[in-house]
Amino acid sequence: MSKEITNSFILSLRNKKENLLDLNMEMGEIILDGMIKDETLQKVPIIKYFYTGYNVTLSIREGFLLKKISRFLFSISEIPQKEKEEFISKLEIDPKYQSKVVEKTLIMLDKIDELGKADVYAKLFKSLVAEKIDIDTYARFLHVVQQAYLEDLFALYQSHKSNAGHTQEQGSMFAGLGLVNVRPEVSSEGDLIYHYDPTKYSANLFQYGFD
Repeated sequence: MSKEITNSFILSLRNKKENLLDLNMEMGEIILDGMIKDETLQKVPIIKYFYTGYNVTLSIREGFLLKKISRFLFSISEIPQKEKEEFISKLEIDPKYQSKVVEKTLIMLDKIDELGKADVYAKLFKSLVAEKIDIDTYARFLHVVQQAYLEDLFALYQSHKSNAGHTQEQGSMFAGLGLVNVRPEVSSEGDLIYHYDPTKYSANLFQYGFD
């Protein structure tokens, strides 16, 4: 990933919530008219980088990417400024770590197909900044969220709290992502029943990405 993209992303991390309010309001219309005010662009370097690199008319995919990045930045703007500056210093003194954080975040933001997943990514990023998870765990969780249907993830999250069950289709999908263990059992009537027990991996995902 280019140095310009990396620097733009890091500068954008410093944004305070009030600087992102106008951007989020304009993102509501971005796919319709493809326009963002110049003064808004100046406040968010990573949005400016991608926006000015596109053609005059944004495609739906390009507009959606900008909305996802904007939503992500707005969510992480809640991180205390002191914590953000300490994290940015960590990025600046370790180019390898910096590259991994920026690349994983932007590539996975580009891949997700539901805007709500940007909020989950932001919560995971907050946990990374707070050193509750490491970069490898962060990257794995991004991948899991990208692969799953968001409503199914919320259903699994709720079942963790209430011990509710899952459909076999959901259970198989969760098992493939490492979020549940499959436990077959023969009922008293001789029927094969599958139980889907949450793993420690899923518990950590929900603690750091959903709570």
